[in-house]
Order: sequence, then structure tokens, then C-alpha cells
Amino acid sequence: MSELSNLVDKAEDIGVVGSPSSTSHLKLDILGRAADKRLVGSMAVLKYTQDGHANYALGQITEVSLYNPFVMDPTMRSIIRQRGSVEPITERQDTHSADMLISAVFQESGDGLDPEPFSTVPSTGSRIKTINQDIVDKLVSPYSKEISYIGKIFGTDVLMPSLFRNFGNEAEGGLGEAMHIGVFGKSGSGKSFLGKMILASYMRHKQMTLLVVDPQGEFSKMKNDKNLMDYVEKTLGRKIEFYDLSKLVLLPEIELFKQILVKSKFLKDLGIKNMDNQEDGADEIAKILSHDWGHSIASGITGRINLWDAYQRPVFDHVWERLTHTRPRNGEQIPIVIERIYSTPSYRDKVFSDMQDITRNPERLEAFYQKWRKVTSLFGREGMGPSNNLALILKAIGKRGDGRIIIINLSEAEVPDYLFWNEEIKKVAINQILQRIAEVAKDQYNEGGSLNSLVVLDEAHEFAPRERTDEEEIIELRDTLTTAVRETRKYNLGWMFISQTLSSLDRRIIEQLRMYFIGYGLAYGIELSGVRELLAGNDSAIRLYQQFQDPKSSYTKPKYSFMCIGPSSPMSFSQIPLFLNSLNYPKEFLNINDKTN
Repeated sequence: MSELSNLVDKAEDIGVVGSPSSTSHLKLDILGRAADKRLVGSMAVLKYTQDGHANYALGQITEVSLYNPFVMDPTMRSIIRQRGSVEPITERQDTHSADMLISAVFQESGDGLDPEPFSTVPSTGSRIKTINQDIVDKLVSPYSKEISYIGKIFGTDVLMPSLFRNFGNEAEGGLGEAMHIGVFGKSGSGKSFLGKMILASYMRHKQMTLLVVDPQGEFSKMKNDKNLMDYVEKTLGRKIEFYDLSKLVLLPEIELFKQILVKSKFLKDLGIKNMDNQEDGADEIAKILSHDWGHSIASGITGRINLWDAYQRPVFDHVWERLTHTRPRNGEQIPIVIERIYSTPSYRDKVFSDMQDITRNPERLEAFYQKWRKVTSLFGREGMGPSNNLALILKAIGKRGDGRIIIINLSEAEVPDYLFWNEEIKKVAINQILQRIAEVAKDQYNEGGSLNSLVVLDEAHEFAPRERTDEEEIIELRDTLTTAVRETRKYNLGWMFISQTLSSLDRRIIEQLRMYFIGYGLAYGIELSGVRELLAGNDSAIRLYQQFQDPKSSYTKPKYSFMCIGPSSPMSFSQIPLFLNSLNYPKEFLNINDKTN
């Protein structure tokens, strides 16, 4: 008898195979001594023989039902209604049964344990055992070096093993392609905690690069947790690079500069009210910056102006001088640049007159310089030149022997007062980051390399909404993301989307995901329709999901429950979901996983 067989035989009996049963789920007749146990959500194991080999089928109990044929009789119901109970009819004649979804089957062979399909239904009366930690550890022992833990089997204290493999070459223990992941749940469901645990699980792979785009600053809080940082640096031997807006500059693209300049209302404050004219004004300023001014001009500017130097006062003075520069025509001085913005003399003269008044007033001119500086400092500032450019940081990903862990904090709460920043600019910056990382992945793939990277995007529903929108920044960002999830898997670049909703995230992204983690709050209305679609109408799993407790309803430590679909654990080889309660983050997560490294 094998060690696993012995462990299963010693485990506690909870029931036997009943009827009707099938290869998708089993009907359990629950033993009388187990009728009062907490069974819903717990995992059970069945040992049986298939093709002459010992097999072990695993599954979670999704529902428990009670049947008593005598109580169904109308006369007996009337008596029970009057007396409350009738010996020996009530209780003694009760039959408890349960539904068990089969998620994985292991077959014993000469080489150990191999995954197998559940291809036969064991006979009625076959013993079903409650699973324990010893059985779980033995079943997943072939994967022991890759196992991490993010939760416990739903309603139990048994750790649920998770398997987050790197995306590198199969010959080196990788998957050979990327996985796209979705973590969903309403606010307060624990999805950010789970996302951080998944991220930390991938950190175990030193060859893997991890990039977090953090629009709300949630992941950037990790740097304040000393225990977590010690785990990453001392246990995993890695380092997290934290960047915020004070340490970054955007790619010096003139089109991006023009776009932000218009959004900053710099041109509107100059008196250029119409949006078309503001865009013309941005074009004219871009021409001033891009023009080769030779070796010596009155303002002191020589050659072309690099956008990362545009924050300097001499550059602003030069731009201002060119905007207000005049030439004689028909006996009057005409502001040539403003004329290209406004062909109507009355509008042209009004803007020119306002700019002359500003020029004569040093305080007003200084105020406009500060507005200019807030925009141009996004592209470069004192001590922050091209080397701090996001594009160069991303280009360096994968060029070293070890992968990098980069968290980019784009939260408005962390914006220095010398930068112009809002939600629109954030979306433009995120789009630039995501486009560059996709380009890097494609370039390395074409060169025969592998990026072996995961990009995490928090609050993803804000940047790739399913509903129609006229917001240009959202349209561009959504197009970037939907294209990326279709194309980058073969480049070994995966994506993890964290979202409060299934129904509001672009369907093209949902369809490309391989792993889903669905937390509390999506059990009603249109959200439930999305969950039902993922489960292909698996009513047993849906009913168990609907039993998730609101974490905020607990008077003690909240429990964050998740339904996991896809290959996130060796305990499931199919699309049959697993149910878990996430570990407490970070303390419990660190204590358990520190021992497994």
C-alpha cells in the first residue's frame, strides 16, 4: 500500500457514492455521524480503481440537501405541525446527501502521480473521505518547489496549494507562454490583498519581470511594510523598485506634449477659447520648440530645443517671444504666429493685446511661466533627464540576467505640486507605459528572446470599460489593452487585471483570461450573468458562490472568499472552480510562505 493510499484510508469518512452520479459530479450519501459537520465548501477525496490503477478524485462539496419521504406525506405533515416531531419519523429517517464537483484526479503509477480525467463513476457505496493537510501535501508533492499559498480550502483550515509558474521556456521550468489573469470583486472584497499575494507568488521566480501600474497607489503601500520587504529581499533575494511621479518623466514625444498642453488650459488662459484654435496654438508652440534656431539668437537658445529642457525659464521666454513676435505689414505690426492661430483680425488682436499686457506685468508673466513649468516638467526637470524616462526604464526590462520588479505609482495623492496632473493625464501616461512594454516584448520575441513578464493593472475597469465612450484617452487605452491581450501571450508577456466588476470590463479582455479569481459582490443582476457565463451555467458552483459572506458583516476578523477558475492550483485540472478563503495579508501569508521557500 502506498503512502498516499494509507493517508486516504486513515482519513475521516463523511459519506459514500450515491445515485445518480456522473463524471462531472458525484452524489454523496452522507453518513449519519457526519450529518452535523460543516461540509459545504470543504474538499473531499475518493479512492477508486481505473484501468487497474489506484486513482484519487478530488472535489468540493457545493450543496447539502435533506430528504425524508415520510415527512412528505400530508397526514404526517399535519401531525408534525401540531407536535413538532414524531418518533421515529423525524430526524431518524432523515437522509442527507451532497453534491461534489470533481476538480482533479490523480493516478498512481510507477513514476508517481499523474493527472487523469475522471472517466468512470465508482460504484455506489464507495467511501468518500474528508481531505486533510497531509493528503494535500502528498498529492502536490511533485510540485512542492513551485507551490505557494494564498488561501485555505473554503470553510476549513487546510491550505490550498497554488501554482503560479513563470512564463519562460518550458525546458527551464516555465510555461512557454504567458497567462492572463483577472481578479474581480466589489470594493472591500479583498481583491487588492489577493492581487498582492499573487504578485508576491510570482516574485519567487527570479528570472521573471513584474511591472505594476498603480493608478490609486494601493500596491505602492507595500514599501511601508517592513516584514514584506524583508521577505522579498532576504527570503526571495529580490528588490522592488518603486517609482512615483517625483522620480519619473514621460517620453518626450511632441504630440504627447501638445495634447497635455491643451488639457492644462495654458492656451485657454491666454485667451484662446475655441478648442480648434487651442490645438492650432499647440501646433505653433511645437514648431517653435522643434525649429533649428542656429547657433546664436537674442534669447540665448541655440539649435533645437529638447523637450526635457523645456521647463527652463529661458525656453519659456523664447517661446513667449516667438508667440508675440511681430512683422510690419501695411503700416502696422502683425503678430505672425497668433495670426496663424486666429485669421480673424479682431480675435487675433484681442489675444495679442492680452499677451502684451501680460508681458508688461512681471507677476502675471511669472504665473504663466509656472503653468508652463508644470506641463513641461512632466518631460524633464532639474536632475531628471532622459535617463528617468519611462520608456528607457521599460526598455531595460529583460536585458539583465535577473528580472526586475517595478511598481509605478500614478496616484493623484502622490503628485508633486510642481507637476500638472489629473485623471486625463494619468490615462495618457498609462497608455504610454503599456504601449512601450508591449513593444519591448515584441522586439525581444523577434530577436529570439523571451520577456517572461507580468503586467499588473489595478482598477482596470476604469481604463478598458465595456460601455461606449467618447473620451479619446479611454478609447486609445482600451485599444492598447485589447490588442495586447490578444498578441502578447506568445511574447511571454502576461497581464493581470484587477477590477471591481466583470460586466464593466471590456469583453475582449475577459475572453482572453486563463485564470479568474472572483470575490464577494458579483452574485446579482448583470454581474451574476457574467459569472454564470464563465461557469458555463454550473448551477452548483453558482449557488456556492452566492453563499459568500460579506467581509464587512463579520464582527471579528473578516473572511475574504474567492472562487478560482482556471489552472491556478494543481488541485484542479479543469474549468471546475475551486473555492477558498484568502490568507490574512500580509502576516499570515508571509508566515506560511516563508517556510515553503
